[in-house]
Amino acid sequence: MKNYIKVQTPEKIILTYSVAPLIIRILAHIIDSFLQVVLFILTLILFGSLGYTLKGNYAAPFIVVTYFLITWFYSIFFEYILSGSSPGKAMCGIKVIKKNGEPIDFSSILIRNIMRGLDRFPFFHIVGLISALIDKEHRRLGDFAAGTVVVEKFKRKQSIQITKLKLPEIELTYANELQSYKISEKDLYLLKNFLNKETNRETKRQITLRFCKKIGYTQEVTDYSDFLYSLYKVNTKDFQTQSDLFIAQNRKDWNNLREISNHMTLSGRVRLSYKKFALLLPRAYRKACEDLSKARADRLAPEITNYLSTIVNNAHTLLYSRQSADNTFGSFFKNSILHSFSKNKHYVFWASLLFFGSFFASLYYCSLNPENSNLFLNEETKTMYREMYEEPFDSDRAADQKAYMVSFYIQHNTTIAFVTFAAGILFGLGSIFFLLSNGLSIGATIGYLISIGLGENIGTFITAHSVFELTGIALAGAAGMKIGFLLFKKSKYSIIDIIDKEKDNISSLICVFILFFFLAAIIEGSISPTSLPWPFKFAIALISFFTIFGVFILYPVIAKIKEKSSRQLRQVANEI
Repeated sequence: MKNYIKVQTPEKIILTYSVAPLIIRILAHIIDSFLQVVLFILTLILFGSLGYTLKGNYAAPFIVVTYFLITWFYSIFFEYILSGSSPGKAMCGIKVIKKNGEPIDFSSILIRNIMRGLDRFPFFHIVGLISALIDKEHRRLGDFAAGTVVVEKFKRKQSIQITKLKLPEIELTYANELQSYKISEKDLYLLKNFLNKETNRETKRQITLRFCKKIGYTQEVTDYSDFLYSLYKVNTKDFQTQSDLFIAQNRKDWNNLREISNHMTLSGRVRLSYKKFALLLPRAYRKACEDLSKARADRLAPEITNYLSTIVNNAHTLLYSRQSADNTFGSFFKNSILHSFSKNKHYVFWASLLFFGSFFASLYYCSLNPENSNLFLNEETKTMYREMYEEPFDSDRAADQKAYMVSFYIQHNTTIAFVTFAAGILFGLGSIFFLLSNGLSIGATIGYLISIGLGENIGTFITAHSVFELTGIALAGAAGMKIGFLLFKKSKYSIIDIIDKEKDNISSLICVFILFFFLAAIIEGSISPTSLPWPFKFAIALISFFTIFGVFILYPVIAKIKEKSSRQLRQVANEI
């Protein structure tokens, strides 16, 4: 049984979407998974051959990074360029939209796909599958977090045609008797379709009896064809229904809108010039919306409302996709990313307090006595770290080893951050758990190594990359806490409206912590394990700290002060 969602557009038009069946979504996922495997195999072949042509093992780091990108960014990339569809979804005729019916945007795509870290838990997307089975709209946790739903695509229809009635050569003797008997447009539509078919006498008799009962005609009918054609004639004007006349009057406008919509590319972008687009589409779209409202109010033939619903939906997608496209990355960077700390300051503060508080507490506690680390680390883990750092970093690694370490840290650390964020959907408690567990374990590890006399070795290694890496963990937790608390926040607004309002702020935090982990991985793989002097590594840490402070803390404050001053100057100028 299919489920449907109804959304009201800003033009007060109700659009009905068919929710994608779960089995179709699973099929689309299987296709996408197969394509991901093919991409990874091609990567192995490409970089494997590259490894033979170059000295050293340079293929491995490329393979690790490509695996990470395919795993996490395959769906993000395709859903963005294909307006809500991955290749698998496109093949299955489904797409992702926002719950309010608008086309999906980059922020929603980013949130719903990074949430896969929790949907995949513990294996084979079990959590996501259970969520989709329970919810009537088959939404996984990523859809809940991003305020999205997967629906079946509207098929683009060709121009609507007026179906003419095949008139027989009969006298229509029942026409005078039926003048006062009226039937609806829907019945006329069904009657016309029936009369255009070749049917036997018994079928005509049954249809005649149904219409007689419906209109209250009690006299005996002997010529069924005569009766049905007569009933059709007295309810139409020159054998044309109100629906036929409506189509004839407005078909040119509908075709115009359909032609404009056909200029949409697969990516949802427009091949028309912006000026032509801005002049043509909104006007034609509003006219089609008015026609759809009239067709529904007058209960015209279903083929009209179905056709208009399709072209209005396609035009609605095109119109709002264009508006989303006009919101460029430069605008998103300036208005959201640079202000990500200040716009999420409460969550950043509490996430930092939880993470760094637990980090420094366990570091201090474990540095007092090696035995104290037993509370946080098992013996096997302590042995591993002791062996890793018992020798100082007094020699540079080979270039290919550095490249591999960078790729490993990108894949490993960023995945941890994604999981920390995704777990936030559990009332925010999941992110809190990972913040505390990561803070305690990292602090305990460093404290333990300090307590056994290896503090200088571990300090030399972690100093350069620690600022970006530790801040990235805190930001991942902040983003997860925010989305978890928003989902269950009591407000006069719907949860969809709340998420839609805050999604840019959440996605800005995601972009920042991804950037921090990439920078940390580069430093951790290429600089941290080298024999460079500690003052040099400390200088890198200081540069990292002041970069974060200047770009994400100081700049927003200065921008806010400038904006306030400009506003006051404008106010004074207006008063003068």
